Amino acid sequence: MHLVLVCIAQSLLSVGGSVLLRMAFKSSTLSFQAIVEACFSMRGAGGVVAMVLSFVLLVYGLSQYKPSVIIPVNTATSFVITIAFSYYFDDYRYTPLAIGGIMMIALGILLVSKAQ
Repeated sequence: MHLVLVCIAQSLLSVGGSVLLRMAFKSSTLSFQAIVEACFSMRGAGGVVAMVLSFVLLVYGLSQYKPSVIIPVNTATSFVITIAFSYYFDDYRYTPLAIGGIMMIALGILLVSKAQ
């Protein structure tokens, strides 16, 4: 269970940081000055901090578990959290087939974590 919690926390920070950075860049044009200004805005700075903390948690997870275990579980949790965030923040709607796929991913996470 510790494996899943580490992966969920890492994924929340990574995806949440990406969302914050996207919000910071949403109204900006792509120039060096706009990137710097966006990164130093509240949302942008929060996104950068979340991404750094996400990296720290990933390094911690890699030090505790085999890469062949943590990388697939982490990828799956990131995928599920990305889907949840896109539903909430982008008002994206999923088909029943996609929801079934998400449930299968969640079941895979549980099976891999129980095998440890």
